[in-house]
Amino acid sequence: MYRSPDSVVAQFLEAMSTILIKILQQYNKGVRIILAGDFNINVTANNRDSRDLLNTLLSFGLKHTITQATRIQGSSASTIDNVFTNLHDFTSSVLAVGLSDHKGIQFNIKKQPLEQIILNREVSHNKIMRISKTV
Repeated sequence: MYRSPDSVVAQFLEAMSTILIKILQQYNKGVRIILAGDFNINVTANNRDSRDLLNTLLSFGLKHTITQATRIQGSSASTIDNVFTNLHDFTSSVLAVGLSDHKGIQFNIKKQPLEQIILNREVSHNKIMRISKTV
């Protein structure tokens, strides 16, 4: 996802909320969401845009995963690139890749073991006799 730094934050948040509502309506409230991008809102700043972004996404159960600076320019550092998710078992980090003025983000979902379902059927002499009479 990308938000231009010149766009109106309130309009961006409203559009993003509309998309998230449609996703939740279509796939149910238990859907796992990973929302990544350059939001051009510094989540580590204590300002209205940051609070509005974090509160909007938190209302959908999404938390930011990146707290380190993702863009460093001169003496300025900001966390404007991020991954928001409702997953609980993951790791994330910021990588210096040197390809742009933004750092890279690595987001790893920890592999969940497959749930093993074991079904048992109680077998008794009476049940065997009933089955054999019907055959």
